[in-house]
Amino acid sequence: MPLPRFSRLTQEQQKHVLSVARARFASDGVDGASYSRIIADAGISKTSAYQYFDGRADLLAAVLTDVAERASAVLGPWQDARNSAAFWSQLDEGARRLVDHLVRNPDDRALLNVGVPILDVVGSWFDRIVANAVELGLIRSDLDPDLLLAATAKTFEAIDGWVLKRISDAPGTNTASVDLDDAWRLLARVWGTPALLVPRSPRGIR
Repeated sequence: MPLPRFSRLTQEQQKHVLSVARARFASDGVDGASYSRIIADAGISKTSAYQYFDGRADLLAAVLTDVAERASAVLGPWQDARNSAAFWSQLDEGARRLVDHLVRNPDDRALLNVGVPILDVVGSWFDRIVANAVELGLIRSDLDPDLLLAATAKTFEAIDGWVLKRISDAPGTNTASVDLDDAWRLLARVWGTPALLVPRSPRGIR
């Protein structure tokens, strides 16, 4: 994590340094990006750099934490749904916000795919989703909670990757036009959701 002196920079200065580093790690890879080049691009001296970060690994950790926080802020807190229709609708909307963010921020997308486990990004969001789904009877009750959480995260990784690929493969396609019904039916199967509570068209539920 950054050294205390980094926090003394203004918010704009901190954002600038992290933005430059994020772009370089995304373009050159988390293993290939040059610390010296990042420092030069950010317009800070090596002396100053080592007052802000304890080396390259420390800077990378700060960038990945920032990526995770940015994605988490896009999702916002999960509001417990009172019924299955409201649950699937909120889930659909949250997923679309996250994918929209990743489409608009390709550097975040590159680092999220490579360097940031999705549970590190939205772990508390998934915790509440799973807990709410259990309360609503959407998840079978005989499975270990940690296994459910991990399976939910992996399913979301697959869904996000699928949506992003569809968008990149078809110019003009955007998140709003992608039908996620199959994605939620897949998640329902992973969860063992009773047939009557499997979503039909989450976007149409209000």
